[in-house]
Amino acid sequence: MNKISYDILEKEWDYLVKNKVDGLSSKIIPFDSKYDIRIGLDDDMHILVKEDNQEEREKILIAEGLNISFRRLEIGEQKSLYFDLACNPDKKEILLLFIVDFLKVIDDKGPEKAFFSTFKKWKKFWSGKKPKLSASEQRGLLGELLILKKIIEHKAVDVLDFWVGPQNGLRDFEFERIDLEVKTTTRDPPVVSINDPEQVCPGSKKLYLIVVQLMRFESGYSLPDIIKKIREKINDFDELVERFIMLLSSIGYRESDAPYYLERYKNERIIACPIEDNTMIMDPEIIKNVPSSVKNIRYNLHINLLERTITDERFWKETIEEWL
Repeated sequence: MNKISYDILEKEWDYLVKNKVDGLSSKIIPFDSKYDIRIGLDDDMHILVKEDNQEEREKILIAEGLNISFRRLEIGEQKSLYFDLACNPDKKEILLLFIVDFLKVIDDKGPEKAFFSTFKKWKKFWSGKKPKLSASEQRGLLGELLILKKIIEHKAVDVLDFWVGPQNGLRDFEFERIDLEVKTTTRDPPVVSINDPEQVCPGSKKLYLIVVQLMRFESGYSLPDIIKKIREKINDFDELVERFIMLLSSIGYRESDAPYYLERYKNERIIACPIEDNTMIMDPEIIKNVPSSVKNIRYNLHINLLERTITDERFWKETIEEWL
């Protein structure tokens, strides 16, 4: 196998967990390489690369929950030197994504150089354990994912490059001809918080404020439920699955925290508000005249005072093609 995906690695690790023995358990992964490459499991998760041309080296802490070493291990009654990438299990999602990229360059660079070149790309994801998402953050992410799911259903699966909110984009979705800023609320009538006035200022492209109005509902869906549904829709495309997990990680969502995200909702309605020069928002000219010493201007926006459309499936089917 010349390519390995997140899902394959996840299945390989699940097998190792189910068949774990005392000490270090290991197994070869299905990846064609000039190196003998294994995954391993004890108190940590390991990627082990046989490297007899090196000398033993003690463990070096690279980042929280991540270290490397060269150590001699007895595997299959044979003692050999291995490059050992060891990771705390609570970093599993990041580790699997990291390994996908690491294996792409290992034959050209060797395990140590491949590790450091890959680490440069992933460094920010190892910068300490983020706290669990707050209730407000969960709802905000849920709203964005509901819109992402609708676009995938009515357009195509390859829209993840346009979901730029997780990458500190000004708006949540930025397409060639239109931007979408998504806000989620449980208030009725709907009121949303505008954290940056520029998010809803008209510009050269069309701009829609999309308001996802949720209601708590015991038999509804949770944040992990929606993530699972999107995974199912893109599951045939390994690179999209990996990118989706990476985007979720950059927001602070970890699969290991899913059992804590128990709040359930039903989708009361999704409202589309076109933002134009005459829309009743904070006047952009006011923002231009604000002194530079004033930071973080925020305000609440009452949606019922704006031009708006309560969307249905026909709306999404007919307008997404026009937007994109």
